Amino acid sequence: MAKIVAVVNQKGGVGKTTTCVSLTAALQEKGKDVVLIDLDLQFGDVGVFMDIPVYDTISDLVAENDYSLATVNSYLYTHSSGVRVLLAPQSPEFAELVKPTHVNAIIDAVKDSYDYIIFDLGPTLDDCVLQALELSDTVY
Repeated sequence: MAKIVAVVNQKGGVGKTTTCVSLTAALQEKGKDVVLIDLDLQFGDVGVFMDIPVYDTISDLVAENDYSLATVNSYLYTHSSGVRVLLAPQSPEFAELVKPTHVNAIIDAVKDSYDYIIFDLGPTLDDCVLQALELSDTVY
């Protein structure tokens, strides 16, 4: 079962995304299977930090409404480092589509297939951030 780590701060520009990207790359380099979930739903930057081209996002997964492991895995971008990434929505208006129940369903689908799940959380304490914090084993 995956260890779940959340990185959060209520101020922008303090290095949350940098910490998440570095942590996931280091864990992957150590031979761990890692998923990075960008839950900064309005202005997520993981894709920019990891130089990921336009790809499916968490809001696309939610619209499909199928949370089987195969479907969730199909929405995870595989970075050249080996890290699997679930990107934040491409536009802020899609943030409202993602609910805490969706976060639960995604975690339930992948928790037995990966060693670590890392959440990059946004600066607001919305329902999805609170749910991610509740699911996390460790919070930075």
